[in-house]
Amino acid sequence: MSGLVIVPDGPAPKDGRTIVSWAHPTTGTAPRCAPSRGVAPFALIEGLTDLLSDGYVVVATDYAGMGIAGASSFLIGATEAANVLDIARASRTMPDTGTSDRLILWGHSQGGHAALFAAERVADYAPELDLLGVGVAAPATDLTRLLDADIGDVSGVTIGAYAFDSYARAYPSQLPEDPLGSILTPAGVAAVPRMVTLCLLGQNGELHAIATPLIGKFTSANPAVAPDWSELLVENSPDEHLAVPLFVAQGAKDTLIKPEITARFVAARKADGTAVTSHVYPDADHATVALTALNDLRAWMRTLT
Repeated sequence: MSGLVIVPDGPAPKDGRTIVSWAHPTTGTAPRCAPSRGVAPFALIEGLTDLLSDGYVVVATDYAGMGIAGASSFLIGATEAANVLDIARASRTMPDTGTSDRLILWGHSQGGHAALFAAERVADYAPELDLLGVGVAAPATDLTRLLDADIGDVSGVTIGAYAFDSYARAYPSQLPEDPLGSILTPAGVAAVPRMVTLCLLGQNGELHAIATPLIGKFTSANPAVAPDWSELLVENSPDEHLAVPLFVAQGAKDTLIKPEITARFVAARKADGTAVTSHVYPDADHATVALTALNDLRAWMRTLT
């Protein structure tokens, strides 16, 4: 696993610095799509300057299989969770970071998915960390509903290609012998290997050139109800009570992570007793919601420490 550790200037307080583990939105799945390998890696961490000025150490995983070769991780909850927690652990072994055991998770889109799974698993996976809360913006939650809602447009085909390839590699014993062929058209199967070599940042045109002709012609069966595939989508949808406070931001104009799907997730967490702070921003879309929510997020974070 690769990633970034960014430390504020100046001496650490006596009780150490709280760690914010940032989980990034989708940039691709190939090793070279890793944010830390980009030309402006710090620019991709939403809120970085403000979080550093607030005194946090900010850590940012690339996710497994990105940055350096490794296992598939795209929308695979257990792997993403380990990545988000391991980068926080790594920061505590580095000299001069001044980190404490206190941790806050912050993620957007795919990163919201990763942060939620990390919050679910931290007690067992990294009990030495003191998780204070988890903040998410437009999180990928109910993968079945999201897939149904998005597969009919160019973004859905692109995200689907990343996800189907990731699952086919990660779960060979749980899927049919020809996993992609069991749910995709021949054209879809042929397109996936090309698409997963391309990054969302910088290669959108190439991705869209492949994906656009596949709209309505990508899947041959609905993965949401297909045997084995449907079970994996449920398995990788975060849906547990959280023992720490949860902050959720959603843009009303988001066409990728539909507001009604996030609203269902928020309602379920409130019903199971999770302490939820939720904001819907009327003018925010998928790209802008994390930065739009930043002031509210920082105010919420200050209540945790």
